[in-house]
Amino acid sequence: MAILLQCVDRFGRPVVLTQECWHDKIAYDHAEMRGHHLCLQAVLSDPCEVRKDKQWSPQRLRECFYRTNAHPALPNLYIKVVVEYEGDAAVGTQIGRVVTAYPTPRMKTGEQTIWP
Repeated sequence: MAILLQCVDRFGRPVVLTQECWHDKIAYDHAEMRGHHLCLQAVLSDPCEVRKDKQWSPQRLRECFYRTNAHPALPNLYIKVVVEYEGDAAVGTQIGRVVTAYPTPRMKTGEQTIWP
């Protein structure tokens, strides 16, 4: 599983995007994202809002990062990046894995805001 992008999220946690996730999920399902994998780093490091994913649970720690102006061709849309975390945040071993990313006109209702 080759890593395409490795960065740090808004809270200082490492996050990876695998080539498999990028090619088989994100670029395949969302053609407008092709060639723009680096915009995910901008969303993760400097989001306008972070929320718990609707599928979040103590066993499935998923967070949604939103930001506008991250995609050069879609400046008025949010780019939503969903990250699933593993490990223990209390001891600093938590690491995130991007599971999807796509443009959206609005944040999803029903998600609980974590930040700001």
